[in-house]
Amino acid sequence: YHLRKIQCMNLIGTSFDIHQLSQGKGIFLGGIFIKCNYKAIARSDGDVLLHALSEAIFSALGLDDLGTYFPESAPETEDMDSSIILDFAIKKMKERNFKIQNLTVHILLQNPKLSPFKEEIKENISSLTNLSKQFIAVHAGTTESLGSIGNNKAIGCFASVLLTDQAA
Repeated sequence: YHLRKIQCMNLIGTSFDIHQLSQGKGIFLGGIFIKCNYKAIARSDGDVLLHALSEAIFSALGLDDLGTYFPESAPETEDMDSSIILDFAIKKMKERNFKIQNLTVHILLQNPKLSPFKEEIKENISSLTNLSKQFIAVHAGTTESLGSIGNNKAIGCFASVLLTDQAA
């Protein structure tokens, strides 16, 4: 038997997104609406998780940042559903013959506590990315009442993705 070594290319991407908060009726995280006393101040729906995840995909592929593809000044970005942004990132990924191997998101928010919503967020990310939940990590934390996030003035999210070429 002759064994041929199959080379597999892996790409890693990371990103961070942050939005100011103001009084409101809820926030979007991972495409899920969470009722609370805040809303994200943003041109789109302000979903920091989907923004960070999309930009992490761009990062892995060596593409430009989110604002290049979805500028704040463009009329079509006003009140945009952030799943459109993620769909665009996934399209770019597939054009280059890659797939998501795994992903991690870490949301930073003082209030509300996100534990009750993490599984629903994970399920929706799974649906949006066509990735099994076992390869998705959704973490949430606070900044121990420090800074803008800790004072309920902002929400942030880190994201990292591992992409693998489709030949693998």
